[in-house]
Amino acid sequence: MPGYDHKALCRHAFTGDQGLKLIFSEIRQCLPKTSLAKASQATYFPFQRNFDFVGQQNVLQVLLDNFSRHPMDREAALYGLGGIGKSQIAVEYAYSLLERYPKTLIFWVFGGSKERFEQDYLGIARRLQLPGFNAPNVDVFALVKTALEKRSNWAMIIDNADDPTILWGTSKANYSETSIQNDSNDSGGLSKYIPRGPNGFILYTTRTKDDALRLTGEGQVIKVSEMDEEDLKSLLRSKLKNETFSDNDLARLITTLDRLPLAIVQAASFIRHKSWSITQYLANFEAEGSVWSSGPLSHDFRDKTRDYAGRNPVFRTWMITMKQLEELEPKAADLLRLMSFYNRQDIPHDLLLGPDSIPIGYQEEKANKNYYLAMSISTLLSYSFLTVSEGPRGQRYTLHRLVQKFIQYRLEDLGIADKYAAKALDFLVSAFPLEQYESWEISGELLPHVQTMVEYKMTSNLPAGKFGILLTAASAYSRIKGQLQRADTYITLALAALRTNLGNDDPITIDALCEQGHCFQDLKQYEQAEKIFCSAIDSYSRVFGSQHVKVYETKIFLSGILRIEKRYPEAESEARIALGGLENFDGEEAERVRLRGKSSLSKVLGDIRRYDDAFQIQRNLDISLTNKYGPEHPRVLNNLHDLAVTLMMIGQPTELDEARHISQRVMDLCEKMYGPDHHQTANVVYNHGLVLMKQGYFEDADAYFKRALHFFKTQGGEICPPEALKCISYLGVNSESQGHYVEALKHYESGYRILLSSFGVTHERTQLAQREIARIQGLIHHDPNSSRRQHNTVAKPAEQADSYYVAGANMLSNGECYGWIRSQRRVAVAKEPDDPYAFAYPPYQSQKRARPDTIKSSSDASVSGDRIESKRKRI
Repeated sequence: MPGYDHKALCRHAFTGDQGLKLIFSEIRQCLPKTSLAKASQATYFPFQRNFDFVGQQNVLQVLLDNFSRHPMDREAALYGLGGIGKSQIAVEYAYSLLERYPKTLIFWVFGGSKERFEQDYLGIARRLQLPGFNAPNVDVFALVKTALEKRSNWAMIIDNADDPTILWGTSKANYSETSIQNDSNDSGGLSKYIPRGPNGFILYTTRTKDDALRLTGEGQVIKVSEMDEEDLKSLLRSKLKNETFSDNDLARLITTLDRLPLAIVQAASFIRHKSWSITQYLANFEAEGSVWSSGPLSHDFRDKTRDYAGRNPVFRTWMITMKQLEELEPKAADLLRLMSFYNRQDIPHDLLLGPDSIPIGYQEEKANKNYYLAMSISTLLSYSFLTVSEGPRGQRYTLHRLVQKFIQYRLEDLGIADKYAAKALDFLVSAFPLEQYESWEISGELLPHVQTMVEYKMTSNLPAGKFGILLTAASAYSRIKGQLQRADTYITLALAALRTNLGNDDPITIDALCEQGHCFQDLKQYEQAEKIFCSAIDSYSRVFGSQHVKVYETKIFLSGILRIEKRYPEAESEARIALGGLENFDGEEAERVRLRGKSSLSKVLGDIRRYDDAFQIQRNLDISLTNKYGPEHPRVLNNLHDLAVTLMMIGQPTELDEARHISQRVMDLCEKMYGPDHHQTANVVYNHGLVLMKQGYFEDADAYFKRALHFFKTQGGEICPPEALKCISYLGVNSESQGHYVEALKHYESGYRILLSSFGVTHERTQLAQREIARIQGLIHHDPNSSRRQHNTVAKPAEQADSYYVAGANMLSNGECYGWIRSQRRVAVAKEPDDPYAFAYPPYQSQKRARPDTIKSSSDASVSGDRIESKRKRI
């Protein structure tokens, strides 16, 4: 156009561009409304055009191309979940077809009932003025079919073609492959009156892929998938008219309604009528109780672009579908009910197999249950109720969010919700494994479904015994994975259910009690844990007698608590009593408990400085555990960690080298098994830092202490945990050992502030920290250049400066102490050398060392078999 700057025009890269869609929408509204009517006077079409239609351009383009390019392939079908937008695509297709081919005759037929089908055919006959259409005994179906097969340039849309009894006069159960191409088999249905041939085009909309294939004779079928978020936002804005909402609010609403267009349009209508905000709508939608009885999806609305008979569209659509599924595919309907009580996402295939003893649906044919399960899954996929994905152990299924809510509502309405929830619980109990490393992956997949079952249990009457068994196993797994608060919640609920249902002295209840003891131990509530284990010992003794494997195992648990509480004589006594009693038992369980008991005893011996005895036990355990479980197993890992600590405490150069290699291997295994953000990994990282510091690798040790400190502070909540204080103290020790006094002072002051807020100024530990701060300030005063000291500074020899202090820590003997810094010349000795429970940790001495370029691979780390002298010279 002369004088017009074409460069200023908006450019759009493709037909699906969002800006281009908006421009088209505005242009359409400016077009004369009579143009299409004049071009198609004989068209029988009951809907106005939806000028707010967005998205699905690829589907429309395929349909439009098929009309003109495939004269021998004149049928297509859209299928997908009810409410996904099939009918709206069909309406837009009809108007787009008229724009492209104005002389085309287009007819709309509702296929959901025989009466509406006949009514629409009669309307077509009236519009075409077919001879005899108003005669009393005329067969209007045959009349329209014959007339259209003789005409050309027409299209028919058969909407909601879902009911096989209407279309074929038979159920899917009686359907055979031969009926696909043989209309004579469908003599009882209306499908034989659908016009065929190359003169027209037929588009079906249906909910299942099976129906789509059957209607088109294995022809072209197109699954209608969910729209992208930007298209859905445009749809919402168009329906909310002048209302103003943020993009974030629109995105939340779209996500909550699981991107279902019909639900989104209905929600927009509700919001406008009630003058609500999106936040109000979502709060009401997600409230406890039935989503339909009080929720916004029960809202009626009218839409000129939709079928006039529609009321509560989402509800109505799925109610019809569910009744059809219950009638035609009862096994698939049962499976759908069962799945609605799990977390809707990533339901493992194995979970749906269930125990053999439960005759639900497909399990009635136990010998072929895999086959019947596969058939039921196929049906639900065909209805688009499910989507499938591949997981690490096979297929996993996801249920549409609103479908899940609808199924639960229907079961509550029928009064059978608890029945199917109980069956879902049975399936979950049979699938959830016990506390076994080999089953961690399975437990991780099932844990979200356990949580969903817990939420349902709060408002239902699930069997208390099975519920308690499930939660005990789930608590053990959560505890192992470091989810301590969740584990505590699960075991509390489990014990309440088991005590009510089974009583206090049932072995299952006592097992759960021991699990609660482990939770208290990991939560550092040691006094509570001790009481729990003592109570469990009494209960097991009443049930099994005092000499039983369960009694001895619980004594070993108690020994671990006593060791943490530094009651070493009692801890050693309990462990030795248990090991002595276990000598009278054989079998897998007794051997497992015996190995656990030896590990517990070795830790006690290490704490009381009997390193030779501890090392011998741990070395033998390494061989036994590796042979039993393999080299990569949590119990092997825990024993190696204990072994590394023992070698570190021996403190000789050879043992320290070996401790470093073993500690590195343990750290790698911990990160692999538990992940980097786990308390077990953090403890290993902390101890690895100790080994490096003892060997003089100060810079590396500093990095590991800081990493462990970050975890402990992050996971400790408002109260700084004891482990964090240890890391802070050793960061100060590490800095002081290098002569970096200013940096050491910062760490000591950080620890002091924590102690001051936790214990007050008069507490012994707080006052000790004050003295350490004063001491380090004195060092800074005598060495003003310490703030500029580089990291390669070598510590002064003790004989050159009487006032020079190096770091020595008593932290390992007092797990909660801070700042026990000793003089290099001060030697600690046992007050009573003959008392095996008296402690004397040597002061730490080390010279700064450069980290070797290559360190022995952790996988090559080995445990020395040489005898260690029981008496070693202490420096």
